[in-house]
Amino acid sequence: MQTEAKVSLYMDNQPAIDIIKSGKLTDAIKALDVRFHHIKDMYTRGDLSLDYIKSEDNVADLFTKPLGKVKFQELVSKIMFFKPP
Repeated sequence: MQTEAKVSLYMDNQPAIDIIKSGKLTDAIKALDVRFHHIKDMYTRGDLSLDYIKSEDNVADLFTKPLGKVKFQELVSKIMFFKPP
């Protein structure tokens, strides 16, 4: 009996999701660091689910990319419980 994953990881990179789910490393990506293998192991054990999220809906972009004012406010509104003044 498989239990529900303890952590959901939302990613906007479908090839990365496919690589982790398949567990198949190509020559081009064999030099991945320990973090990849840790994530792959967590997924294999069922501790992690990998879910695709469209790039335009990825609130993590707030912390990783320079954004225009409109996009910034749109993403902030998705994580805020109230509308900023």
